[in-house]
Amino acid sequence: MTICRKLAIVCTFVLFAVLSAAVSVYAHDVRVIVNEEEVLFTKQPPVIIDGRTLVPAREVFEALGFVSHWNSQTGRAILLNDEYTIVITIGRMAFTTNGTSHLLEIPAQVIGGSTMIPLRAILESIGYHLRWDNVTRTVIISSTPLRAPMVALTFDDGPSLHTERILDVLEHYNARATFFMLGYRVERHRNTVIRAANMGNEIAGHTWTHSHLTRLSAAEIWETIESTSAIIMNVTGNPPPRFYRPPFGLTNNTVRYVSTQMGYSIVNWDLDTLDWRYRNADTIYRTIMDEITDGSVILLHDIHLTTAMAIERVVPSLIAQGFRLVTLSELMDYFYGELEPGRIYGRVYDDDLPHE
Repeated sequence: MTICRKLAIVCTFVLFAVLSAAVSVYAHDVRVIVNEEEVLFTKQPPVIIDGRTLVPAREVFEALGFVSHWNSQTGRAILLNDEYTIVITIGRMAFTTNGTSHLLEIPAQVIGGSTMIPLRAILESIGYHLRWDNVTRTVIISSTPLRAPMVALTFDDGPSLHTERILDVLEHYNARATFFMLGYRVERHRNTVIRAANMGNEIAGHTWTHSHLTRLSAAEIWETIESTSAIIMNVTGNPPPRFYRPPFGLTNNTVRYVSTQMGYSIVNWDLDTLDWRYRNADTIYRTIMDEITDGSVILLHDIHLTTAMAIERVVPSLIAQGFRLVTLSELMDYFYGELEPGRIYGRVYDDDLPHE
């Protein structure tokens, strides 16, 4: 190797060391899962540079069954298995897989004595699948196609005039949601209910007049659930799903007993936007985007203009992050299978159950 070439490689290492020191952030809390097993990093943790996550090449690819080699003279990491040869050169915005060149979003670097690489393009070149979970800060890698993460937007207390604006957004992006409707409002907004149902959205009950079920007798609870289900059936032509949401999410022994006898499950939520309190589209948007994760059931209210305004940003943003927006029935079927009558899913607000 010529002196000039050696100097060039040395200068490249020095340059990237300086740049890394200036812009990299050690990400000790970032986890990497390969085929459901966590990768342990004993020497150098992942780093985040300009919003991109870089991980130690050797540990990750050895977990994938590759053998890794480092050539200090050429500044190259070589990753091998029976099928693929991957060559990654420090400082270059490209790599090769079996001789075919692919572009990188950010170049590989040497940090803390480890070859740090971005993963997505490299993994996709060999048929692997990658997903980033923002809430748990986990990189998930699988040799089989990963199911796209799914979430359920749920809207309580409607329908209202603002429901139409929300339906416009869902229709534009071919997304689905679940609407927990009040019986008396279903009567007043029949056309909106029919449109929502015909688009493939789910219409479920939220009692007739938003009653505190915990203050009612068993007979009164039965009547408000049944009458709401009946009007939904009357307007849409289809029976509602075998679950409902009690106002405020509140239950007690009587509510659960009646629900069991009627064959209904109780489905609350796990991501509360508090849209009814803040009435601010930016706050609603940030709350969802900061807390969203695979399987989230999001509580919203389609009676507020600010909620409809937020949804115009939330839906395209979630889709851009790879989330599928599905009905609650689809989400619950995947995560729970057949629902149990009388059981509470999501957050529990029950007067007669112990609270953590």
